Amino acid sequence: MEEGNLYRAKLLLQQNRYDLAERELRRNLSEEPHSAEAHALLAVCISIDRERLAQATEEAQQAVALEPDNPFTHAVLARVYTARNELEKALAAVQEAIRLDPYDSSSFSLMGSIQLGRSRAAEALEAAQQGLEIDPDDTDCINVQTIALERLGRVSDAQQSVAEAL
Repeated sequence: MEEGNLYRAKLLLQQNRYDLAERELRRNLSEEPHSAEAHALLAVCISIDRERLAQATEEAQQAVALEPDNPFTHAVLARVYTARNELEKALAAVQEAIRLDPYDSSSFSLMGSIQLGRSRAAEALEAAQQGLEIDPDDTDCINVQTIALERLGRVSDAQQSVAEAL
């Protein structure tokens, strides 16, 4: 039964129907309270509402506590910390996600975004390029690379990056 709720919640998340996804995740957690994935996905749902970031943080931290070796839980925690503008904590969380799974380009795009938020364009560019080595078509990495290049004053390189992406 809980697998059905989790599956429905993922579909609803893909459709940006966060309120309905949250309801399915809460049903899942009532049946399976130690589901790290459900806690992490609930944190994603809740973090959309900026007024509930403290609750989102608790859910993400619970997910990490339940599965500390799962890169997904650390990436979600990094996203929640980013939403809270706690960029040092976000950076530590995404670095742990990368340590656990160094072949996930989305973690590198997240690290690049965090570095952009920290006004560290060179580090953001490096993270984006590492992600693009894994997946040359990762649009989030391409976007981070383009913004980083622009912030570094490499406008023609940024324009070329956009042209190649299109």
